[in-house]
Amino acid sequence: MEIQINGLIDELKLLGCKAPIIAAVGGISYSKLNSKTYKDKLIEEFGPNTKIVRVPHYSNTNTQIDDNDYTSYRELIKKA
Repeated sequence: MEIQINGLIDELKLLGCKAPIIAAVGGISYSKLNSKTYKDKLIEEFGPNTKIVRVPHYSNTNTQIDDNDYTSYRELIKKA
């Protein structure tokens, strides 16, 4: 996971991001990114206004998304 976090930080720096909002797709990725170790590292690099938001994974059956209707998933993401 450390390699992925460092890669994410490198990519965000390359893009010139300051205080990014990072969308973690699914509960597992959210819990990893939001853990104290990684969250503190992201805040250290990008400042205290950096946010990590959880977006439900599209395959999650609890999201009640029709396989042929992506607008409902898009709306669900906007709420995150």
